Amino acid sequence: MRKVSPNHRVSFGGGDSTCCKVHKHGLCWAKTAETECIGRTRGGANTKIHALVDAKGRPIKVLLSAGNSHDSLFAIDLVEGQSDRTILADKAYDTDAIRAFFDANGLGACIPSKENRKKPILHHKGHYKRRHLVENCFQRMKEFRAIATRYEKLDERFLGLTHLAAILTWM
Repeated sequence: MRKVSPNHRVSFGGGDSTCCKVHKHGLCWAKTAETECIGRTRGGANTKIHALVDAKGRPIKVLLSAGNSHDSLFAIDLVEGQSDRTILADKAYDTDAIRAFFDANGLGACIPSKENRKKPILHHKGHYKRRHLVENCFQRMKEFRAIATRYEKLDERFLGLTHLAAILTWM
């Protein structure tokens, strides 16, 4: 990982995902729900919203995936194009491939190690406390009823609504 001097001001970005229930009217299993970013979970049909936020908790990038997909599969797509910042993320993003991608692109990583990692990697707990900004961003976006519960059948429409909610959180 890159070393940061104590006087250097760190620019943060946080990444995470949240699940949204799919309403029964927004669901159509016959038309391959996987292509519409709908997955089956124990709680029913779900869609995941992945978001990268800036240091003030405003969304920079938003992606959709099926509710049963793992967060780490979309981490590289989420931070692509970012540089010179430290990414705050939870344990789901603790893989060697993601950390190598961050190093190769000049990104810092403040990610706690998973419990099953043989050699735990230390993270800055003071910086990690700022990860709540990502959760706050999701709370502001889910104030919109159409985001908290997905009523749209097509993923393009639902992604458009999440972009609209992201724009409104900037205002």
